[in-house]
Amino acid sequence: MSKNFTPPPQFLKRLLLSFLLLISLALLGQNHRETSLGCGTVIGSEEYKLDKFYGSNQKIVDLLIENNVNIDKDYLDKLDSMETMPLMNSEMLKGVSTYYEIPIKAWIYRNNNGTGNIYQSDVYDVVDQLNTLYTANTNIRFYLLCDISIINNSNYTNFGDQYFSTYTANNKTPGAINVHFVISSAPPPNEIWGGKAYLPWQTTPYSCAVETIGFSVATVGSVLGHEIGHNLGLRHTHDNARQSNQDYNESAGNCYQEAVDRSKRQGLFCIGTLDNRKCEENGDQLCDTEADPGIRRENRIPFSYLYPSSCTYNPYVGGQDNWGDTWTPVSANIMSYSTFNCRSYFSPLQVGKMYGYIGGIGINYPTFNISGPNTVCSNQNATFSVNSLPGVSSYTWEVPYNMNILSGQGTNSITIEAVSGYGGVIRVTPSCGSKTAKKSILNLGDIEIDGYDQACPYFTYTYTAPNLSNANYIWSVTNGTIISGQYTNQVQVQLTLHPSNQTILNLQITNVCSNALYAQKIIVHGDPPPPEQQCFANDDKPVEKNGFKPLEKIADMVLYPNPANTTITIVPPSNEQYNIHIFNSLGQSFYLKTKIIEDSFSIDVKNYPDGIYYVKLEGTTETFIKKLIIKN
Repeated sequence: MSKNFTPPPQFLKRLLLSFLLLISLALLGQNHRETSLGCGTVIGSEEYKLDKFYGSNQKIVDLLIENNVNIDKDYLDKLDSMETMPLMNSEMLKGVSTYYEIPIKAWIYRNNNGTGNIYQSDVYDVVDQLNTLYTANTNIRFYLLCDISIINNSNYTNFGDQYFSTYTANNKTPGAINVHFVISSAPPPNEIWGGKAYLPWQTTPYSCAVETIGFSVATVGSVLGHEIGHNLGLRHTHDNARQSNQDYNESAGNCYQEAVDRSKRQGLFCIGTLDNRKCEENGDQLCDTEADPGIRRENRIPFSYLYPSSCTYNPYVGGQDNWGDTWTPVSANIMSYSTFNCRSYFSPLQVGKMYGYIGGIGINYPTFNISGPNTVCSNQNATFSVNSLPGVSSYTWEVPYNMNILSGQGTNSITIEAVSGYGGVIRVTPSCGSKTAKKSILNLGDIEIDGYDQACPYFTYTYTAPNLSNANYIWSVTNGTIISGQYTNQVQVQLTLHPSNQTILNLQITNVCSNALYAQKIIVHGDPPPPEQQCFANDDKPVEKNGFKPLEKIADMVLYPNPANTTITIVPPSNEQYNIHIFNSLGQSFYLKTKIIEDSFSIDVKNYPDGIYYVKLEGTTETFIKKLIIKN
């Protein structure tokens, strides 16, 4: 990857540099709380050995894949040829991606006489700001424990750095990230940080502190987002990882400096790390964060490599790495020393590393579940409730579009009216004390029968419908026989060979809603998924039975993945011309394309609402229909 920079004519460069030096010197002569570096977190030179992800970014990639994040298995190799590093974005977080909710225990320190520092209501605002910061590109959310502690101690609140190890050790609630709000790390003019944190392998893990002097929600929320990044294992993007984090990446020697080029390896004299990626060994040891010399650095002229009053990096004054490539760090990384208002994103590897350390918090959620019916019929009322939590002042309920809240919003119990029986997800969030509770309500407008869509004649298979209280189940089948289970929600069906090459299973459910509910499953005659016995495969054909000869393998359309949430792929059974139509159970059309002649083609479905759809592939001689489930 080449990042060499061609400078402008020398006289312009000198003129620009002189101007920036004057600006930087002027800034250094003022007290700028809003633009101070804002982090007193210290990492020892040998601590990288305690990081369970040290030296293997691939472990983090594998962890992201385990959490159902949409990232390539060969992500690291592809970084070598990228001009700029990827940002974590919402498209990488699929509907099935793991979702983390982390409790925060807040400690507010005031003077001995009870004066000074922020209010409890300010803490709620800061956590809201923290969630805004993390919502854009992580599946991590935070909620407050209800018992915000207020402690009167002038030393803690005015000398936050000096007493950091004391108050974090003495005041700690297990199973949460402990956030300590102090007025200042040290009295003016010796203020030294905006926040400080322990890493997960340090003395008091999952604890951090933030200053509130000159309080603003945006600033304190940004600092807290940065410090919690440390709590979850992240370094500064400019760190000199294997020496001391008091030294910046730009000052490191060849064996300790993170290079701009992602493909660059450790050289012959780099003992113990020969031929390892420099981006894994040095800097913040994550290969998809740009090499950062130290965007802003105390006691350096110029103090900042950013353009004045801007979040844009200035390559004219930032210099080059030890191999002659111009530094081009992104000032928006939350773990950089950029200004607070600039910081807004994590890289994918940063997110994956945080996922890897969340388990160490030991989160123990209180019991908080929604009770109520699993089904609600059209025009029916129902009540849903949750257990009361200590200290909770209100509960915020969210219901699907097809339900109306008649009463109870803000309390722990609501009554709803169903406009239709289409179901959905009901959510309730307490004002503090626990994560959001959810309950899925069955879609009665489209009851599903669970079982194989493709199966062999002469064989017996089990099919299941939802188990509804007091319901009557009446099953019928064409080209098959109900072997057992009639009047229950689960039947065994033996398929009968038929020229149509399909069996249709029908279900009528009564005694649930005022009108009967119906479901149907079309079972194509063909090989079921392995490891079930195959009957149409060339090497495993069934013998002649009851006068019928075994069928040849059926050519059928292939549709995958199913369920889907972003893109589906369709493989026609032959190379003839087809029309493709996607519609829902109400007959509403979502996609139509004619005269397709392709071996396979993909369709974007990420904007389709959740539900059941039908994919119809119509050729000149035959038509295929498959059910498609969209789950975002």
